[in-house]
Amino acid sequence: MKNLNTDINKAKKLNTNKKYISQYDKNKLLTKIKTNINNVKKKYKGSNKNKILKSLNTAYKNAKKTKALKVNSIKKTTADKYVKGVTTKNKDRTFKETYDYKDNKMQWFEVANSTTIDQRPAGLRWTTSKQNTTTLKGKYVNYVIPKTTKTTYSNGIRTVVVNESFQVTGLKSSAKNKYLLLINTTKTKENYTYLANKYLASSTKCEVNDPYIKELAKNITKSYKSDDHLGKANAIYKWVQKYVDYVEDANYSAMGVLNNSHKVNGRYVANCVGFSNLISALSRSVGVPVRYRSILFFRDYDFLFDNPHGGHVWSEVYVNGKWQYADGATLDNSAIVSVGQGFDLQQIKPTSAYYTTDNINESWYLDCNHYLNSSHKDSNIEKTPPGINSTFQREGNDYFIFSTTSVTTGNKAISILNSALNLYIATYNYYYKPVFISIKSTFVELHGVDPISGNNMVFWLVHAYKNGVFCGYFELGENGIAYPFQSGIPFFSNGTIISII
Repeated sequence: MKNLNTDINKAKKLNTNKKYISQYDKNKLLTKIKTNINNVKKKYKGSNKNKILKSLNTAYKNAKKTKALKVNSIKKTTADKYVKGVTTKNKDRTFKETYDYKDNKMQWFEVANSTTIDQRPAGLRWTTSKQNTTTLKGKYVNYVIPKTTKTTYSNGIRTVVVNESFQVTGLKSSAKNKYLLLINTTKTKENYTYLANKYLASSTKCEVNDPYIKELAKNITKSYKSDDHLGKANAIYKWVQKYVDYVEDANYSAMGVLNNSHKVNGRYVANCVGFSNLISALSRSVGVPVRYRSILFFRDYDFLFDNPHGGHVWSEVYVNGKWQYADGATLDNSAIVSVGQGFDLQQIKPTSAYYTTDNINESWYLDCNHYLNSSHKDSNIEKTPPGINSTFQREGNDYFIFSTTSVTTGNKAISILNSALNLYIATYNYYYKPVFISIKSTFVELHGVDPISGNNMVFWLVHAYKNGVFCGYFELGENGIAYPFQSGIPFFSNGTIISII
């Protein structure tokens, strides 16, 4: 009976209720329980065997459930030193830190000195540390914990506390406390020099520092912690979607959008420019980095003569370590339409075909190096390339009158087109994939009736190619007028003469 009670007590002691255990001790414990189970099966029969096995099986299940941690080992002689306490002092140093997303939260941490604000848009600073003091204090315990790091700042002093468990070797087998809990505390006096951040900057159209913008953004994001950039960005985006309607000509700054005199039917209005300015200003005012993105596109083949190209601007917010789209308006073929309410930031994504450029401070300063050679301001959009005197419309079609009033050969027609086309101007099909329009030194001579004057005339049809594939003809009359693009005429080889008189 005495042996039975001893074995029952041993079985109970093998039952662990610890949350964590080292991988080494877990393997050792499981092996020990299995050995006891085999011994009991051999030693006992009947109810006595079942009684002990029940306790051992429970101990085995609990041991299996216990989370095993991989912990480093440390010699007892070294551990004894840490139990007494060890303090070291480090030299002064200067290093660069970023404020970014790490370990599921926004925090400051050290990065390479070569790091730029474009690589870490949420913030950079130079940190000068004065005489780091590190204290290592340990104690023997019978448990292990996951390694933890906690950083706090107070009165210019950074305190980093690291708790870490070690498996102590060299202890007596009877020792109850087999682990060393080492508390590493580092205190550093620091001075900071913050680098200018263009992604948080104010500008003429993005009035980040305006008191009304700051107060509005604060109220919109009041339910979110200061470091919850994703939550704040989503709240601002959804507020703008809820209270601002799309109007094509509402090209306003952030404060212009919020100007009551600009309201339509009692509601705020903006086009893509106004949306991007407002989202950017509100987000930046609460510390969320924003950059502008833009696209240029051409509506049809007549861009060669009239330059009727458009553009779109949207904002991107930097949250959780990456740029996310926050577009207040989207493109639907040639139309710009308002997005429905309630979209999450990650859902508003232009296609990969978008041609994008960085516009850091304000929207609508788009690169446009086709004919304009200048910024893409409203006053430049309607400029006509050299060589065209005037334009007119007839039955909904655009016609362009060149300064050359007599086009006597196909080669001259090609020369005129090359001047307007600049040979390889790229236009982007923003809905599917990039499209490149070009012409070659080939043409078709067409004898027909001028739909404008009713007179018989020669037309020069110059082959046009889209991404290298024939797509139609640019048509110039001998009178120096460019007619609408012809996409319905089949391909004819160079020099073909066609008469439809």
